[in-house]
Amino acid sequence: FPGLAALDLCFSEQAEVNLLLGGDTLASAARSRPHWQVLPFGAMPVAEFLSQTDFLVQFTARTWRESFCRALAEALAAGKVVIADAGTASTFGDGAIAATPDQVDAIIQRLIADPAAYRGQVAKGQLALKGFSEDAFLRKVSAILDDSRHERCGAVA
Repeated sequence: FPGLAALDLCFSEQAEVNLLLGGDTLASAARSRPHWQVLPFGAMPVAEFLSQTDFLVQFTARTWRESFCRALAEALAAGKVVIADAGTASTFGDGAIAATPDQVDAIIQRLIADPAAYRGQVAKGQLALKGFSEDAFLRKVSAILDDSRHERCGAVA
């Protein structure tokens, strides 16, 4: 997790629910933040967790970056708006919102106030996931193999 100051910005007292899954290390900090509900890793199935949220906000420590964040992909697939640091969000293009912790609350408030914009962002997330589908993978691999075959055939000719 990032530092507590960043987490305080991400998980506002204004929110109806701030549910942090996998926050084992945050249990002591949560005692002074009654607006946080911190659950240990594995406390509930991912689908159940996502059914209780409208937004997935994820900022990882700079020393812990994932090249493909499965948690974000699961949230997008479940129809949630994803907000993350630029490095993590970039995997999903405009399907995930790149932000800094101090921007999270304003982004959420804007999307709550504009349901059409919320639905539009969900649609962008769903579209971004199609780039990681089985069909997309097969197209990419086929293109690479076709290019390789053409190069070999061209070298022989």
